Amino acid sequence: MFSYADPQTIDQIHALLLKEAAQGHFEPRMLEPVRAGNMRNNLLSMMHKQERIDENLRAELLVWTEQGKTIGWLVNSEIVRGAGNELWMLLIQPDHRGTGAGGRMLDAAIADLRDKVDVYARCYPTSTMMIGMFERRGFHLLDTDDSGNLTLKLLQTGSAETLSGKKKQTLRAHVPLPVEPG
Repeated sequence: MFSYADPQTIDQIHALLLKEAAQGHFEPRMLEPVRAGNMRNNLLSMMHKQERIDENLRAELLVWTEQGKTIGWLVNSEIVRGAGNELWMLLIQPDHRGTGAGGRMLDAAIADLRDKVDVYARCYPTSTMMIGMFERRGFHLLDTDDSGNLTLKLLQTGSAETLSGKKKQTLRAHVPLPVEPG
């Protein structure tokens, strides 16, 4: 189940993000001291204001728990102000990798969004495990930017839209993921 991140988890999330960036799963520039500080501030903003300060977008920083244990985190972010859903910065605790927990977290997010909106994800090109997780769930490559980052898209259930040759996307209003009360 998802819940909102709290102050005790920010340092844990930030440390894991930097560790994963050092291993090539996120943009390596995230390790630069100023960028690392900015990322921490961004996490705090998402926790307190549900807003990404790097791009001025609504974003929920969510914690995934199973049987009372924190398994991982993800950000459900707008793509542009007021519209779109991007699953951004998925992280799984190292001791829960290979257990299917990350797939369950991703499946839960998709299940809550897919009937309402198209779902997007951006992946760093060397993050092959994450790219594979998205592709196994029906995401398709939409675009690759100048830095090699991939934009993937999962069409809304029942959509008549196709992905071939279409760079301009029609975005619906952002949909927050449901969270556990508390």
